Amino acid sequence: MKIHPNGKSLYVLAGDVNYSRFTSQDTRKKMARLISIDLSSGRRNLDIDLSTLISGKHFPNDVVFDQAGNAYITDSYAHAIYKLAPDGTPSLFAKNKIFVTEGLGLMVSFTTLMDFC
Repeated sequence: MKIHPNGKSLYVLAGDVNYSRFTSQDTRKKMARLISIDLSSGRRNLDIDLSTLISGKHFPNDVVFDQAGNAYITDSYAHAIYKLAPDGTPSLFAKNKIFVTEGLGLMVSFTTLMDFC
């Protein structure tokens, strides 16, 4: 979870890596969602299914923001970074063999992201 730099929204990543009592065959290592919640009203602004961007296993693990308001989300199991534009449009930002690890792995900081760019 991270608060957007504008201070108005909380960004929450949701995935199922088999640690929850609610895990199921339908969601286990398949779910990758980003949910944005308005901090003043508690209402959901966004609910984005990132798992549609790449096939395979998923675990959304970290989110950072740039100065333009884009969000970058790491997916540890897909070995990828997604980009969410300020208008809510998701896209694949980067997928590279250097992201491949065993287990958890890919997380990102803004510094690391800018070094990659």
